[in-house]
Amino acid sequence: MTVGLSDIARVTVVGSNNGLAGVQNVYQLRNVGSDVSEADALDDIVDVLEALYALLTDVLSVLYVISEIRAINQTDNSDIGAGVFADTTPGVDAGNRHPPQMAYVMSFLTGNLSSRGRKYFGPAMTGDADTQGLLSAGTLLDLADVGDYMTAQQVATNTTWEFGVFSSVGNVWRPFTGYSISLRLGVQRRRKIGVGI
Repeated sequence: MTVGLSDIARVTVVGSNNGLAGVQNVYQLRNVGSDVSEADALDDIVDVLEALYALLTDVLSVLYVISEIRAINQTDNSDIGAGVFADTTPGVDAGNRHPPQMAYVMSFLTGNLSSRGRKYFGPAMTGDADTQGLLSAGTLLDLADVGDYMTAQQVATNTTWEFGVFSSVGNVWRPFTGYSISLRLGVQRRRKIGVGI
């Protein structure tokens, strides 16, 4: 099987902090380069997402472990496969963390105001926000790097990928065109593995 040009991959990144409740983010990436095998697509996706999490290294706990990356070809409803990061512990912050549901929140914009993506990264670390919950300048800069990364096409080894959302209204792909960062910590919504964006 191949992941064809314009196919959309739905990718779930599953992790845990200090062995506690799982934390996940679901991403949609569209192949904007060329047809590739599922194995090559999985390698690319793992590399693209590992580079994304490397941008968060200063604001993620050293105890945060990425346990699995699961990719599904949303376009033809087939399993691309599962992989792992070369470094399963991307964070270096050894400080205290907030409760597991407290997270850094980013909203990603598309060309349509009703279609957007929201990402929660965390759990948040106590040193990254003041007592009012306002994020520090350094944390905001790290999150801005993530926003810049997710609004640009990512050239990987085998093909090129872009982040965005698939809108069921009109069956149209909407790439991320901008982002905003919540200045305060947010509460992460819990979802079943592989559901939602």
